Amino acid sequence: MNHCRFSRVSDSARRSRFLLPAICIAPLFAGCGGGEAGGEVKLAEARRYDLDASMAESGSIRVPGSSELNYASFRSGQTGTGRGESRRVGAAGAVCLAECEPDGSGWGEFQIGYSFDNKTNRALDATVKLRLKVSEANEIKRDAPNAAEDSTTAKTTLRFFIKDTVGRELKSGNILNSSLALGPKSSGKEQELVFDARFEPERGYYLIVTGRAEVSSEEGKAVAASVEVTDMALDIAWKPASPEASAAKPAAGAVEP
Repeated sequence: MNHCRFSRVSDSARRSRFLLPAICIAPLFAGCGGGEAGGEVKLAEARRYDLDASMAESGSIRVPGSSELNYASFRSGQTGTGRGESRRVGAAGAVCLAECEPDGSGWGEFQIGYSFDNKTNRALDATVKLRLKVSEANEIKRDAPNAAEDSTTAKTTLRFFIKDTVGRELKSGNILNSSLALGPKSSGKEQELVFDARFEPERGYYLIVTGRAEVSSEEGKAVAASVEVTDMALDIAWKPASPEASAAKPAAGAVEP
């Protein structure tokens, strides 16, 4: 493994990109905020790392290690007796949780990952390997024997996706999709996913793990849900794309930030 970082244009740009990861902490919103782990990502070009020709020659990178995770977003919300929370866990992890008594709801959601621009002037064929530890729980904190079955819900989801800066989702894989009805009370395991991807020149890319926990109870039971990832690591290996491979085109009407 070649232990070097993506290049940067100037000292000020280097300080900006390295020291200021994208962390957005949204205020608490009313309502459950939808039911899917978020797929919207955006990071200014000045804060995305540059994969230049010299870096491309190394053939691979490990994150964290040769470079650092530089994208993180945390959102949460609640109503009534509910509570939602989302936060960073160490340098390579995140957690979201939600809990409520009857007559409430809550949700928490995180995104954590890596973002870069292909500055090599050529397309790269890559293999992306994601490794991480996952812990999740959907549990009834206090039962209500007379409550209707559908009056209380708890759900946790976790997925990984690769998206470019014109909005195309190149790859997506579900890591976790659990609920009170479908999943165990709690679990913990290590996960490894491998994807092939094509990185076009002069375009940015996001490699993101996104998790969500949400609960609701309408005159039902007291419940809690959480999902946590730790020890997240990305190994990215690439080579120049074959000349006959056709370049991917931006989606119609898409505008790169």
